[in-house]
Amino acid sequence: MAQKLLIAVLTFITIPVFIRLLGPELFGVFAIVGTIGDLSRLTNVGFHIALIKFLSFQGRTKESSQDIVVAFSSMLLIMGLLVVALLAGGDYIILQIFNVSPEFFHESRQLYNFLVFANALLFLGMPFSAVLESQKLIYKVNYFQLLYGFLYWGLILIFVSAGGGLGMIGLGVFIAALIWFLFTVVSAARAWGPFELKGMGSYYLQSVRKQLGYGLKVYLSGLLGLFVEPLAKVMVANFFGVAFVGFLDIGLRVRNQLVRILKSGIWPLFQYFSENPEKRKAGLLVNDIQEKLIMGFIPVSVILLFAARPLVYFWIGENVDVITNSLLVVTLGALMGQLVLEPINIYLGVHYPLRLFYNQIFMIIAMATPIFLLREVLGYASVYLGFALAYLVSFVHMLLSQRFILGSLVFQKGKCFYRLLVYLVSLVGLGFVVSEIIYSNLLTLLLIPLLIPVFAWVLIRNLRLVKKSDVFFYFGQNNGFSKALAWFFPD
Repeated sequence: MAQKLLIAVLTFITIPVFIRLLGPELFGVFAIVGTIGDLSRLTNVGFHIALIKFLSFQGRTKESSQDIVVAFSSMLLIMGLLVVALLAGGDYIILQIFNVSPEFFHESRQLYNFLVFANALLFLGMPFSAVLESQKLIYKVNYFQLLYGFLYWGLILIFVSAGGGLGMIGLGVFIAALIWFLFTVVSAARAWGPFELKGMGSYYLQSVRKQLGYGLKVYLSGLLGLFVEPLAKVMVANFFGVAFVGFLDIGLRVRNQLVRILKSGIWPLFQYFSENPEKRKAGLLVNDIQEKLIMGFIPVSVILLFAARPLVYFWIGENVDVITNSLLVVTLGALMGQLVLEPINIYLGVHYPLRLFYNQIFMIIAMATPIFLLREVLGYASVYLGFALAYLVSFVHMLLSQRFILGSLVFQKGKCFYRLLVYLVSLVGLGFVVSEIIYSNLLTLLLIPLLIPVFAWVLIRNLRLVKKSDVFFYFGQNNGFSKALAWFFPD
């Protein structure tokens, strides 16, 4: 989590400098061309997630070694074909689909080419990252992601500050991806040891069928997940202009960084659910974690709700309203509409991946419909409505899936629900009072993030939403961290 927090801070620092040096128009071009990065999802037919599942279950065996080779060679073939197709159709994609002005075509094409190869490297490194995760070396995966994040933003900032355009930005991204790839491959090879490949020829097709049997189901949801964010950017570029893509991209980047930080704490559930398929235990655990996540995300959401505008005012300094609204809709929607239900999302990804596929279909339809039908009436506000509706539809569908599959529902006990309601109303009330009393953007930005967490802790203690036993259950009893944390909560 610390690594992701550092990357988020670096992103936060770099974006306003980036916009100031490039200008809103070129930043918008960077944002829309950058959607080519999602090609890794397009070609990842589930080998990465299947490898984590099977390597965790099988251990370091001959079968596992051959599964790794099968996954990498298959992904290499798929990626090679896609890279050729993307490079051949680059002009059409940039000018017709991304709607980039011919004025910026030359620079955009250079950026596009570098991003195709950079994301190919990120994609081909995924099997080796899966090896590290299966060996419980997640700290190395996080370290390499941190290295990539620093190189990504650091090189972009250096090249842009030196007067480089989009082509040099693409070169920086490619260098960052190449270094990440080399570190990940070497580390995975050392962690795994020699590969036993005897009998590989006869096992190859069996391994492909095994991995695709599970992985394709995950891939279907990932494939559609590919289209949510890029589809929104393409629609915005064509209906409202490339500059608005940049405004939306700022909100999406804030959301993505925040979500990555928060999701890293619960990702170990994937291995747990892979090894422990019992529904009753899974239902109780999913329920409890969801309740804790809601309690944690409410103060974060309240801080964003009342401090986002002052933050954007000092951070970006221009187009404050549209950037603030974009940031709030996509970030609050992700926190309270998706991330609070992430435990059931992980469980479904392990045992019922097709449910995630249906969820993505619902989200795409819900997001695209208001933008397409109401853009003339609402203008850019139709984008806000589209994202809000997509998160709402996803939230309802995942709750129903949890109810039907695990027989559990978050806050089933009425007493817990009423306590949560008091908690939510109290925090929103405090944020509203502070924002109404204080007219200074600077004071609001300083006080809201200080007062809300303190008041949230007071409410959690007095409403007994979290107890010492909860802390010891999730963090253990025999370490200093859990003992220190338990001090803040009642017996």
